[in-house]
Amino acid sequence: QTRVYGQPNPPLTFMVSGLVNNDTQAAVVAGTPTTDATATSSVGAYSITRGSVALLTGNYALTFVPAVLTVT
Repeated sequence: QTRVYGQPNPPLTFMVSGLVNNDTQAAVVAGTPTTDATATSSVGAYSITRGSVALLTGNYALTFVPAVLTVT
């Protein structure tokens, strides 16, 4: 994800794959990824980490792939 220096961070999102039996993302995973970037962070790349993202059921395994927020 990207944003311009001085602007607020965009909503940090995540993608779920591998759901079966009509399970939905909202029924299986909840929470929000986080980043250390703030509106005053300098231009550069900032890690997006798991934050509070967690499984709501034991039927799946959670693998979080870290991403990057780029401030331009």
